[in-house]
Amino acid sequence: MAYLAQWRVKVGAELLQSTEDSVAEVAAAVGYGSEAAFNRAFKREFGCPPAQYRRRRTAPMDRALPRMDKDLAGKLAARM
Repeated sequence: MAYLAQWRVKVGAELLQSTEDSVAEVAAAVGYGSEAAFNRAFKREFGCPPAQYRRRRTAPMDRALPRMDKDLAGKLAARM
């Protein structure tokens, strides 16, 4: 059961990164009955709520590295 819960949260994390679905929609897609339950499970697994995780993971490179030259930031992004 623990593996299944962990897998569902990880699939949810992938959906948060790859779609613009709301947290509630992602929660429903991975089988949670409520957004609150998904939020609690997600925070246990990743240490932050889903919305904060999405903001951190989808931050543009130029905002994440404000002092870096944009050409260099582009080269780094291409390597990731």
